Amino acid sequence: MCIRDRYNIHLLWKKIKDGPTKYQLFMVNNENLMTGIAKGHTIIKVPKKLTVSNGCGVVPIGKCEYISTKGLKYDMGPDCMVKSLEFGEFISTSNEIVEDVIDIEVSDPVIWVTQIDC
Repeated sequence: MCIRDRYNIHLLWKKIKDGPTKYQLFMVNNENLMTGIAKGHTIIKVPKKLTVSNGCGVVPIGKCEYISTKGLKYDMGPDCMVKSLEFGEFISTSNEIVEDVIDIEVSDPVIWVTQIDC
């Protein structure tokens, strides 16, 4: 990860730290699409035209006390083994998209990353 990538994550966090915003900020390169998900409930409609593989990840900024997902190969939530995200404990960087719509509920901001083909 280069310094620019760290700064981009910093920008995403600043945009979502206080909750959902009117506009969604996306960071895109040749291989990945990254966006911030604010605390609360979020629906992600997977753009099939951009997706090169089903690879995705949900990465906490700090600690995410609660996470619930639907539409991923390894869903997380109250009925699953993973109920929270934190560096040093558990982060979701090797998941897969299995539905056209991903449902995510989080207690704290996280970063959503998916592989794309530009």
